[in-house]
Amino acid sequence: MEKSGQPDRHILPQSFLIPRGLWIFMIVVSGWSLYSMIRHMSARFEVPRHLITSFDVFGRAGVVIDVCIYIYVAWLGFLFVRLARNRMEGTWVACWIAPIVINPFKMLIPRYSYVVWWAELFLALVFFLATVALFLNWKPRQTLVRCRVRFNAVSQPPRTPEL
Repeated sequence: MEKSGQPDRHILPQSFLIPRGLWIFMIVVSGWSLYSMIRHMSARFEVPRHLITSFDVFGRAGVVIDVCIYIYVAWLGFLFVRLARNRMEGTWVACWIAPIVINPFKMLIPRYSYVVWWAELFLALVFFLATVALFLNWKPRQTLVRCRVRFNAVSQPPRTPEL
């Protein structure tokens, strides 16, 4: 407990430690995804037949499996958004998970599948912009910063003796 009487929150101090190269990869992949969604605009009228399992193969058990997996993914998405350090990371994670969560609405309401497609397109655009913003705010890990401070240009790092 803190001095103020409030309990400590048990969260990770640095929830998303992503290296710079992975941020560049995420920018390229999210940009390509956005481009392919805009390029294939006829896909907005496609209605998927199943989420993960096929009804023809598994029957009603497949529907139960799909619903359980859907609830689990939605729960994980909620937890990942809660683990975000700031609003930008929360937006980034939410826009990453939200298309997975809203995609089954195409099956439930096939008449309005284009509305879900437009929402997915908007989320892909926001995800791309949030990825670029997080890449521009990227900072090296604290251990790297401490090593740079410790072994700056004034002092030389220790050398191993030559044999």
